[in-house]
Amino acid sequence: MFQKLFSSKWLLVLNVVLISLMSVTLVSAHGGDTALIHACVHKSSGEIMIIGENATCPRNYYALDWNIHGPVGPQGLPGPAGPIGSQGEQGLQGLPGDPGPAGISGYEIVQSSANYNDENQFSSMVTCPAGKQVLGGGYHIVALGSPHFYIDGNGPNGPNEWWVRGTYSGYPQRVFTFSVSVYAICAYVAQ
Repeated sequence: MFQKLFSSKWLLVLNVVLISLMSVTLVSAHGGDTALIHACVHKSSGEIMIIGENATCPRNYYALDWNIHGPVGPQGLPGPAGPIGSQGEQGLQGLPGDPGPAGISGYEIVQSSANYNDENQFSSMVTCPAGKQVLGGGYHIVALGSPHFYIDGNGPNGPNEWWVRGTYSGYPQRVFTFSVSVYAICAYVAQ
């Protein structure tokens, strides 16, 4: 009897049966992939049964796997702005400081001019209007020819005047005429 079983015909049939069983098992096995959801679907009723990654589907079921995570979708629209958070307690308002000085006002430039004829020394002055103080000043000399002037002083003369004083060293035999203009920058100054 064993000889009949081991005949080439029976061995061929046995090999076909074993190969068929192995292929059915391989088709219904899931292979242990944990990145998939494993299920078995009944061939006639469509019933779905979720199983573990190493389990095999029973008879009359076929294996069905799908991804746990799908592909990444497009970026969504931004959501609405959240409410504004509350601000912490604010400190107390400080006391007002002392008022600063009023500064200057009524700014103006005052000018005075004088003519001189062949004089060795000259002095000119300009005075600010009443109530205004001198902030600065200067002078301008207009002369024909090539006279030589030496300025001895140029500056304030008290709180409301500007003066200039100088010496002319011309040729004594010539009569020489020149003009001196003095400027003062004047304004009201708060005390």
